Amino acid sequence: MQTKHPAPVTPPLCISSWIVLALAILLGFAYADSARAQTAADDRAALEAFYDAAGGDNWTHKTHWKKQDKALGGWYGVTTNETTGRVEILDLRGNNLRGEITPELENLDKLTDLRLQNNGLRGGIPPGLGNLTSLIELQLHSNELRGPIPPELANLPRLQQLHLDNNQLSGEIPPELG
Repeated sequence: MQTKHPAPVTPPLCISSWIVLALAILLGFAYADSARAQTAADDRAALEAFYDAAGGDNWTHKTHWKKQDKALGGWYGVTTNETTGRVEILDLRGNNLRGEITPELENLDKLTDLRLQNNGLRGGIPPGLGNLTSLIELQLHSNELRGPIPPELANLPRLQQLHLDNNQLSGEIPPELG
């Protein structure tokens, strides 16, 4: 004789499970907000390093640069995403920049347009600019840049405009860019 067993009953979700679920969701949102704040802070640090290296005190236009109480989007030549606060465009063309392009600019990983043409920038093009995979436009022409064109610039899948003319660059154009 077979005994029939009742089907197992799934216990209802208890209140403590709901609390744990709610806390997990809240912590997830808090983590996302802190991650955004950290990356915006990284953008600020990268821009401040560039300002110092490129003679920012002598720029023609430098409204709100390095002002801690101003959002990055209020700095002259900086455009940020309205939602994330991340830097998307850095447009400082013809602004009397003197000095070098700092490697910290590669931390601006949401940058789509980098326009530094018609200045007095010298030194080499940092290979790390090849890590800016959101970059669509890179304008470094009419400066005093020297050295080879970094082959890492070929790592920019969205790049549509690359202007490096009127510099003192040497060597061949890397075949990776062809």
